[in-house]
Amino acid sequence: MAMSRGAGVHEVRDAGAVVRGGARPPGTEGAFVDGLRDDCGLLIGGVLEVVRRLTGRDLLTELLEPLAGDMDAVSSMRAGWVELASATGAVGENYRALAGQVPGVWQGLSADAAVGLAERMAVAHDEQREAATLVAEQLGHVVSVSMATAEVVCAALQFLDGLVQELLLDAATGPLGWTKAAATSPRMVVRMVRLIDQGRDAITDLLRAVELAVAALRRIEALLDALSALAAVVETGAHAGAGHDMAAVAEAGFLDGGPAGARAA
Repeated sequence: MAMSRGAGVHEVRDAGAVVRGGARPPGTEGAFVDGLRDDCGLLIGGVLEVVRRLTGRDLLTELLEPLAGDMDAVSSMRAGWVELASATGAVGENYRALAGQVPGVWQGLSADAAVGLAERMAVAHDEQREAATLVAEQLGHVVSVSMATAEVVCAALQFLDGLVQELLLDAATGPLGWTKAAATSPRMVVRMVRLIDQGRDAITDLLRAVELAVAALRRIEALLDALSALAAVVETGAHAGAGHDMAAVAEAGFLDGGPAGARAA
């Protein structure tokens, strides 16, 4: 085994640069639903206020706020998986670069074994990056479905707003209009409440689907943890052998059973 004292190896990427200090990324879609409130119609807000006073139910809140909260949380999760994909990809590039640099500073069987281990770690991190990217894409689909659901809800409210305006126009046409308004307004309000209840049930189903997706993501996360455990074992082996002769540690770490051998060296 031969080593060059004048050369060295270095990382090509800062894998921690894409991670925001370990903090959860902020969501990006909470304001989307808030912006839809103005698109639900001008007159329907007054009707919803009457319903709130008579029944104590804030139907608009029931429809939009739960969806907004979960949409924001899911978009935050998506951003976190994007960061994970970028970070693991950077680590993989570092391992691949280190494998390419080893021959310039280290020769021999131990060096060849070290190159092989670094290349395997690079491939493992590439797979982790791909998995995290796929998870982020699926969460993006969930956000898109949530946004479409919110838009459908507001479109329904706009339709109801048009019915309210028609009712008011009928009432303004005189006694015949008053008679029509008196006959149709109770049914219209009942229909409005029923439609909003149906919309809320649809959103509940959507959120249940999101919960199932999150449960699946937890299982994926458990699989990805296996790679972290492997990396931890390698790191432990390196630290344990830090006080020993380089040749002995290299042989134990890469030729005699991997990191476990390094710990025994």
